[in-house]
Amino acid sequence: MFFQAVVMACALGPYNTPECSVFEDLYGPYNTEYECEIRAEEMIYVIHEVRTIPTDYFFKCLPMEGV
Repeated sequence: MFFQAVVMACALGPYNTPECSVFEDLYGPYNTEYECEIRAEEMIYVIHEVRTIPTDYFFKCLPMEGV
């Protein structure tokens, strides 16, 4: 089974409502969940460098079946 990294970045927008963006990895899939988690951390680092507002990050390694 392979895994794909997905990162969600959420920041408070106008009127204290959360605004979230979802980023899907274009490099994967990865052979192990651990490799996928490492890639998700790399993605979070790059996204954090670009965003100028305080942001909470969440990630998930989605299993890919049939690949």
